[in-house]
Amino acid sequence: MMRQEAAKPEYVKAKTAVWWDINSCPIPHGYDVCRIRPSIESALKSLGYSGPVEITVIGNQEDTPEEVLRGLSSKLISVKHGPARQILLNLLMSWQNRNPPPASMMLISDIVESMSLVLCRRQQRKSGYNLLRAYTCAPNHVSTLYSTAEWLWESLLAAADETDSNKQEVTRIKSSVLQKCTRPPFIWQWPLFVPFDCFMCFFTTKSVEDFTTHLSGAEHQQKRIALERSRMPHPGYEVEENAPEGKEENPPESKRSKMRAHE
Repeated sequence: MMRQEAAKPEYVKAKTAVWWDINSCPIPHGYDVCRIRPSIESALKSLGYSGPVEITVIGNQEDTPEEVLRGLSSKLISVKHGPARQILLNLLMSWQNRNPPPASMMLISDIVESMSLVLCRRQQRKSGYNLLRAYTCAPNHVSTLYSTAEWLWESLLAAADETDSNKQEVTRIKSSVLQKCTRPPFIWQWPLFVPFDCFMCFFTTKSVEDFTTHLSGAEHQQKRIALERSRMPHPGYEVEENAPEGKEENPPESKRSKMRAHE
């Protein structure tokens, strides 16, 4: 059974940062993107969290439709393009440096377990930060990370309070004001809020059109290809998939020469 602990007193009015991996936890087909923020806030408030909530969507945004990007930004959700794992660790550390405890962090992703050791060490060094999680399916083993609340992603989305029309209208007005101003309203206290950010190219913009144009541009594609190539193994050190451990299928020429000398 997933853990659902009520917020401790020190976290009730504290900030909550939400990082959502859109690739491993996508928007369900037919779901209104404008309900994402209300759904997350509703789930948090059901456990007693009433402080300000910052939401950032991370991952590969090249295939994200413009209308989805526009809907996210209209609800004050920052969009960052790049490898989710790298962005998540970077944002988590920088956010902690700017926001002393007590504070809460919510990770919406299926890749968190692959980073659990790094995050666990971070938890041990940086106390006072409350961890919340959401994923598409629960891990099949006991996690090394301690979290006080967990949700299934689609269940969390279903938690939005669709009948609170007044709340939705206030959110719509705040979003409209944000788009007309040169900086976010003071009430949100987000001095570093940027609607669209390419983490790979250090490109930021407030325009959906400029963001999608950048992602499809030649300069960005060249950097993406270079990044992919930098992660590929060296062709001279490929190991046969079914070969005994430690045995190389094609050892470098210097090793081959030594092997012939002993034959």
